[in-house]
Amino acid sequence: MGFILDADEVLPPGAEVEFRAIVEDRQHSIDGYWINRRFMFMGRWLKHAYYPNWNLRLFRHRLGRYEKLTDSDTASGDNEVHEHVIVQGPTGRLCYEMDHYAFPDIATFVEKHNRYSNWEARVSLDHLLDKGGAHLQASRVGWRRRLKIASQRLPGRPFLRFLLGVFLAAGLSRRS
Repeated sequence: MGFILDADEVLPPGAEVEFRAIVEDRQHSIDGYWINRRFMFMGRWLKHAYYPNWNLRLFRHRLGRYEKLTDSDTASGDNEVHEHVIVQGPTGRLCYEMDHYAFPDIATFVEKHNRYSNWEARVSLDHLLDKGGAHLQASRVGWRRRLKIASQRLPGRPFLRFLLGVFLAAGLSRRS
């Protein structure tokens, strides 16, 4: 089993026990594990944005490979390393969540969003439609990608997205 941890991500101390139990049990039938990330903005958790954010990070190396979205030069710097890991086998979810300190300040937030939006613009919509999420764990990633592609053609999309954000944030804050 291998685990991928970016330089701006931090695991809680208790995660070691969960990881050790998985790695030392050679008989378990799960080939990959999803871990939820909590995005931090200027040191505080963004409870109502980018959450939940499940990523497949712990997996049997021989069964997992990065998805390749494009062969074209996107000039993004690092977006390609954020492509999804695809595992040939069953997956599960880890209990612990990691903190992702992606946005230490507003300038970094704006710069990353500009770079990532440029990357998405360079990766052709036709290419994403061709793949259709068939190679992904469809229940976790594929449906979300297909929904994103379909939503890009909706009339009044900015207004609908605003309403969704308001109602989703209100619903989540009642559960907290």
